[in-house]
Amino acid sequence: MCVTAEPASIQKTRTYVHATKLDGVPVHVCGYQNKARTLAGGNCMFLNYAGTNLRLVRGPERTRTFMDDMTFRLPELVRVPSAGSMFDFAFGSRAELVVEDFGDYTVILAQGPDDILSVLDQVPDHRRPGRTKRLEEMIGFYMSWSPEDSFVLACFDSEVEPRHPIVVSYEPRNADVLTIPGLDGHDGKVPLPGAPVFRDFKVAFGVQGMDNLPIQVGYGDYGVQGQPWAPNCVTGFVDNRPDGPNGDYVVPVWAVEQGLGGSVLAGMML
Repeated sequence: MCVTAEPASIQKTRTYVHATKLDGVPVHVCGYQNKARTLAGGNCMFLNYAGTNLRLVRGPERTRTFMDDMTFRLPELVRVPSAGSMFDFAFGSRAELVVEDFGDYTVILAQGPDDILSVLDQVPDHRRPGRTKRLEEMIGFYMSWSPEDSFVLACFDSEVEPRHPIVVSYEPRNADVLTIPGLDGHDGKVPLPGAPVFRDFKVAFGVQGMDNLPIQVGYGDYGVQGQPWAPNCVTGFVDNRPDGPNGDYVVPVWAVEQGLGGSVLAGMML
């Protein structure tokens, strides 16, 4: 559920989006976690968000089972027989560009794809992707495909399997839909939106104030329950389709509020 600048192995992707408000302004909180292994030195993952004022959310980086707790009961789209302290919650500071170490990654938060190269040299050498033609082509692709989106560039080296997600907040362009970055491509080549690809993602959706969604979440990390970035209940699905369309997950808020899930919710994707 990401696009990498160089070849990589990506597994165990878990993600969610939660509609809430900050000072009365609609805000969507989106979390992403996976296991990543670069096959070509310093590498990075592109994650795009359909809104502005992108910020890191503080608190989730101290969790250990947050994403597993939220997603382990999600239904699969394709049935496959089976063979301690309280958290401080805060949004990160508002800025046009942010570069900082975040667990196993160095993340760049950019308010548009054209900003990324201007701060690439601030990424530590061992994690910095090369300023190659491939990277420039990838940024050019995003400038044409989603020029109004904000971006996280998660830079990494070696093999990483973080215990906590990268969680960001943003002000959505359309508060009536929930969007999770789902465009996929791990070979370093520009992806083809809409093309059939193997999907292997756990995808959860929540809405503030909705306490009757199908899956009640019990968090194992002390202090997580009740945090604005941690929905009490969710709906969603495990996308394990062998040939699902390559692209973001975009569903109407009303479908989540009605508790639609599984293949029914997947069929509502816009």
